[in-house]
Amino acid sequence: MARDTSGSRERLLDSAVHLFGERGYRGTTVGDIEARAGLSPRAGAFYRHFASKEEAFRAALERWIDDVAAFPRSVGELLPLDDLRSELTVVARGTLQLLERQRQLFRFLARDSAEFPELVAQVHDDLVARGYGQMMEFVSARAPQARLSKDQLRALAAIALGSLVHYRQDEAVYGHSPAGAKEDAFVRAWVDVWLCWFDHAGPASG
Repeated sequence: MARDTSGSRERLLDSAVHLFGERGYRGTTVGDIEARAGLSPRAGAFYRHFASKEEAFRAALERWIDDVAAFPRSVGELLPLDDLRSELTVVARGTLQLLERQRQLFRFLARDSAEFPELVAQVHDDLVARGYGQMMEFVSARAPQARLSKDQLRALAAIALGSLVHYRQDEAVYGHSPAGAKEDAFVRAWVDVWLCWFDHAGPASG
């Protein structure tokens, strides 16, 4: 395949992701995707890069997976910091930024998940489960003295990451945040709650 010097593949991919979220998978045509990407509808540009709409969605999914996989490295470059409050703030804001880039995925799942059980399973295994694993590692590394079991770590990660996911999911699906909470206030409250938990767990040794 010839090199895509114009960036049309990425434009088509961005267009497909947006439209799948806004209109649903079946409500989006290839011509719609081409038109939103600034290309002539039904002129063949889409099929020079993707064999089908499903292939385009799978390509978008791979991009989301790569984004999640890179998250620990990007946050890790900022950590450790001098105090736990700053670290928790970086994790919360970084996670919310990551989830913001997945807004259309939330909408797609809310609308079309029943039609694509295989893709939903892949989202769970490659995105959701990986994210909770990363949160488990963060909690465990900062509270080794608590000697948490795997079940305890899973429960804590579900609360910590689940609340951040829920905040962005409500925005994407319902058009507003949970209880109308402002993002800055939500992040401060999230950090305060987890500071209390770590304080209860006791000071880290060493």
